[in-house]
Amino acid sequence: MPDPWRADDLERLDDARHVLGEGSHAIRQSLYAVYVTVLLGLTYGLTVARALFLTAEPGRLRDELVSWPVALSVLAAVVLGVAVAHRAGRSRGPVVPPMPWIDLVAASPLDRALTLRRWWGVALTGALTGGVVLGGVLGGGLWIAHVGGPAWLAGGVGTGLVAAVLVLASWLAGQTSLSPGQATPTTTPRKALRRLTIDDLRRQAARSTRLGGAVLLADVRALRLELSAPVTRGRSLRLRSGRPTVVVARRDLLGLRRMPGGLVSGAALTALGGAVVGWASSDTTVPPLFPCLGLAACYLGYGAWAEGLRLQGDNAGTPPLIGLDTRHEARAHLVVPTALFVVVAGVVGLLVATAGHGEGWAAGIRAGLWSLPLAAVLAGCHLLAAFRGIPPQGLSGMRSPWLLAGWIGLPMIIAAVVGGLLTAAVAGGTLTPWVFGIGAGWSLVIIGLSRARALAEAHRV
Repeated sequence: MPDPWRADDLERLDDARHVLGEGSHAIRQSLYAVYVTVLLGLTYGLTVARALFLTAEPGRLRDELVSWPVALSVLAAVVLGVAVAHRAGRSRGPVVPPMPWIDLVAASPLDRALTLRRWWGVALTGALTGGVVLGGVLGGGLWIAHVGGPAWLAGGVGTGLVAAVLVLASWLAGQTSLSPGQATPTTTPRKALRRLTIDDLRRQAARSTRLGGAVLLADVRALRLELSAPVTRGRSLRLRSGRPTVVVARRDLLGLRRMPGGLVSGAALTALGGAVVGWASSDTTVPPLFPCLGLAACYLGYGAWAEGLRLQGDNAGTPPLIGLDTRHEARAHLVVPTALFVVVAGVVGLLVATAGHGEGWAAGIRAGLWSLPLAAVLAGCHLLAAFRGIPPQGLSGMRSPWLLAGWIGLPMIIAAVVGGLLTAAVAGGTLTPWVFGIGAGWSLVIIGLSRARALAEAHRV
């Protein structure tokens, strides 16, 4: 179907691209990124997926994957991704051109859907490629590992494609919802692009530039402050006095009441991870990849409740306001997220393990109690993340972006690998993973508290 725009509009748009240097290089870069992604998925992705799925008995794994807990987990992951994408669109949407293009071209009388379609095409290509490759890697890995037939590959590709479309549509809807009076949903991307206002585009372009600068400088605190949402609720609530530890815990609860999005997102991520943990801790046929992914979700959910701990890390070295030393205050900031995690993950894990395993309540109670060692592991990893300090000398987003990403994500990797492997071992019914889990959690907490004290003392003159 030909474009409805007039030929002179397209000609003027091509002239603007030539003057501003926005030529075909963006398309070439997008196609090259697609090529690299597909190549990595076909080589490394399928190989790793096949190796992971071969660790389980094919028939038992097939029955587990078509069960209702897995279906609900996949549905919950898609719903959570859609919600996160909508929230992300309000900070940085999929269509954010450079500032010169916004001021000189998008603000012109040309149709805004025409002037912005290049960036929408880049976002659409990236999302569809990511969804298809991820679904194809998982489905193809199951096919190669003889867990299923070609239908699993087709199902994986279809599921990934549908999930990518839903997430991308929600991302664009979040960006268009910023405009006043534009809360009603749109039917086509073209109408959504026409709703984007110049002020919103300028604001998000400026934020994107600041985020890029923070990445190049490896400033994690600047990234977090730039992405945090302003507090608009509970402004009339006040913090009550009490013992220092109690006051810190009340402060964290007050922060969650003022930002209910963090409370809800943390509960959703923890429930999703807790369901995977409950499934993996009661079934020996579950591949270790799944509990590792579940612990990654638990880490993110715990982190949504640990904003007070991160704020203490950002202000390390400043005089304490209520007379607590650094280690004591850090321990107090762990009370609320740890309690919430034990309740949510423990209850969800208990229910999933009880419903999906022949041992019944015995497997459920074991899965519920396993949330206690996992809480210690997550607490220690978040202490390491909050008090990581500045990156090592020479490590910046410009010189070594992958090393910087690894340095930032190291606490989550530790939590996912240690917690996931121990969770997979719990299904065997021995005491060994419990001993190692308690020891790992205790060690990580001690190392994290030592790191907090070292970071505070490093700021002293």
